[in-house]
Amino acid sequence: MKCRFLFLGLAWAGVATWSTSAHAASSFSNSLTGFTGASPDPAVQSALAAAGLELSSTAGLAEDFSSDPSVNFDASGATFGALYAGDGGRNYVRTIDSYAFDSYVAEVTVVVDTLGTDVVFFGMGSGNISLWGTPDFAGVPFVFMAPEGGSVKTNAADGISGDWMDPTGAPTNDWQSVAAPGLVSTSAGTHRLRMTFDAVTKQWTGAVDVDYAGGPFTVDATTQTFDLTNAFDDGGFILNGWPTNPSKIFFGGDDGAIFKDFTVTVGGAPTDNADFNGDGTVDGADLLTWQRGFGSGATAAEGDADGNGMVNGADLAIWNAQYGGPPAGGAVAAAAPEPGAAVLAALAGGALLACRRTSPS
Repeated sequence: MKCRFLFLGLAWAGVATWSTSAHAASSFSNSLTGFTGASPDPAVQSALAAAGLELSSTAGLAEDFSSDPSVNFDASGATFGALYAGDGGRNYVRTIDSYAFDSYVAEVTVVVDTLGTDVVFFGMGSGNISLWGTPDFAGVPFVFMAPEGGSVKTNAADGISGDWMDPTGAPTNDWQSVAAPGLVSTSAGTHRLRMTFDAVTKQWTGAVDVDYAGGPFTVDATTQTFDLTNAFDDGGFILNGWPTNPSKIFFGGDDGAIFKDFTVTVGGAPTDNADFNGDGTVDGADLLTWQRGFGSGATAAEGDADGNGMVNGADLAIWNAQYGGPPAGGAVAAAAPEPGAAVLAALAGGALLACRRTSPS
């Protein structure tokens, strides 16, 4: 079993030596505190567009008083649904850029009176208001997280069958939920949400920093990992329809939830670190650490390079980007050489030797 995992990891490392093309989208950062006015105002819409943002709805109070998706912008951030209680007050701010083909880490801070009523969504898709005010729901591929009292809920759809999916890709009508004891039913206060997307493996994960006080993100709860390569039609055939545009990053909610400090870091977080053994160099020893921790590890010493509390394909992509140099982002990581065939062959030979030594006689 150990040998199979080692060779699986080496095979993936070989695949990870592709040459990636330029990103269609770029990193993004906006405090959301520099806008003034309500979303139905054309001047507000223009200011958002100039900053690379748009709204699911620019409508205000409906004539029949059935909804009011107004978003109010001021020095505190973007306040959703404060003028209308319930689903009819939901709206979404989204990026103009699409991130279907970009690995990224996206974060946003949310301030709530209570998670019992202030429903919060953070995800990737078209970011349109749909049934019950939820984002998208059917017709386009999407995935989102929605923290609430005691749990972090997630949902996804492949955009083909129109059904929500579980993390394995099978259609389902149920929300996926992971226990988050720190998020009690009231959970009033400030929390930070994170999405991590690996455009190569199509792995998506959400995380929450409960009672966020500023500074680096601390993982208090993570969602299940969604494998977005698994797209099923109604007959159960794999169609692999992701990624597909639009895949904008969106956030929103209702009942007075305030969002601020929105960031998208394309290619991974600036603090990505694949030097798992701390010797100052990202090399084959770190790859072996990742292999041992794959699927079970939760710390940097076990192969978690992006700090999301899990060891998965996203961490391997970071190792590949940093291979041959010091653990760093930006230009240093980009300049680091990719592991060549000789290096992978040497690692494979070492793995084979290890397997022979540990095999029963």
